[in-house]
Amino acid sequence: MIGASPGLSQMAVAKRLGIERARLVHLLDSLEQRKLVKRIKSKADRRSHALHLTAQGETALAKFKRLAAAHERNVEAKIGKENRAQLLRILAGFT
Repeated sequence: MIGASPGLSQMAVAKRLGIERARLVHLLDSLEQRKLVKRIKSKADRRSHALHLTAQGETALAKFKRLAAAHERNVEAKIGKENRAQLLRILAGFT
């Protein structure tokens, strides 16, 4: 989400993910320690922080996207395109 929408506030990310802000803070602390995410004080609201991926975070995100795409291809190769589509429809019902 941060990679797709750089500059979102912590509050906006928590709201979009449907989690408590305090829980997100712990996740962000971990990502920041691993140098994947950086918090930048908002120019508009000093109480707020804009979230951005670091260069390391961008690299990690690209790697995860490649792995996810390879996994999707593998699943489709094993169960077929139609069964994969049906599986996705079933899983979408859980959200």
